[in-house]
Amino acid sequence: MPEVIEEVTPGDAVASVNEGEETNQAAAENGMESEAKVLTENEEAEITQPEKKETWFSVIETAMDYIGVPYKFGGTTLKGIDCSAFVQMVYSYFSIELPRTAREQFKAGVKVSKKELRIGDLIFFRTYARFPSHVGIYIGEGKMVHASSRNKKVTVSSINEPFYVKRYIGAIRMPENPTRISAEDIQM
Repeated sequence: MPEVIEEVTPGDAVASVNEGEETNQAAAENGMESEAKVLTENEEAEITQPEKKETWFSVIETAMDYIGVPYKFGGTTLKGIDCSAFVQMVYSYFSIELPRTAREQFKAGVKVSKKELRIGDLIFFRTYARFPSHVGIYIGEGKMVHASSRNKKVTVSSINEPFYVKRYIGAIRMPENPTRISAEDIQM
């Protein structure tokens, strides 16, 4: 079943989703370029969205909880964490097991182009080595959250900063439907 992202009431204009439905120009009046179906009293409609944005916003909310945690190369705790351990820890709350290093994580998902980036995608850079040596979580609007050795903490940075543009090597997408688990569910 499609995900409902906005409720509509009778008389509202919505995009026509089924061939053969009665349509009109109500969308044009609302600034839309396509025709729209006007609901009658007895009809229901759903506006659908192809991606599970709410789930990925939860991933971002979890990642943002780590803002300010100190950076430590090879670190895996809240006393000091590196980029790949940070990503691994965030995704573990959603039952997604990732390898430990950025180099291994780069092989863990489906490759996507920079122009196809979605919230929650992992983005990779060559920083100190010829292979993927830095990873962040894309949060939209050209930004990522990551454990930064340059800033010495978990922070948000623009992927359009010259430092990152020059070192960008690719991105991967994780499964479409991560399931959030509680901290108690994670075996220590």
